[in-house]
Amino acid sequence: EHSLIVHGERVLIMSGEMHPWRMPVPPLWVDIFEKIKALGFNTISFYVHWGLVEYAKDDPNFDGWLSLEPFFEAATRTGMYLIARPGPYINAETTGGGTPGWGTRVPGPWRIYDQSYINSIEHYVRNISRILAAAQITNGGPLFHY
Repeated sequence: EHSLIVHGERVLIMSGEMHPWRMPVPPLWVDIFEKIKALGFNTISFYVHWGLVEYAKDDPNFDGWLSLEPFFEAATRTGMYLIARPGPYINAETTGGGTPGWGTRVPGPWRIYDQSYINSIEHYVRNISRILAAAQITNGGPLFHY
């Protein structure tokens, strides 16, 4: 009654953390996931760095090492679940909490419910939500929470 149920089975989340943008070499991700799994973990939590994927305002780049599909594939291949933490503010010991540099030129306060902030995150949130939704367990992917 108070458990996470995945594919009809009760799952106890044992989660580690890995940020794909801190290890931007997708061919290594399967090996890393296998090592995390060998430590007894079944889930990997990860941040998406808004400042990297939308370096230019309203021009997202999820290509090459910024693509999340290889990350999802590595999780699926190794039988790991994923928890996405897309922000937009991620902290993660990053400058500005992972917000893009162009945000400093947007008038108004950020990280509160201010219309200039809401307008600034809208494009990112729409794009990252589309990518993450496609990778959810209910769609055959490894992602069960974002």
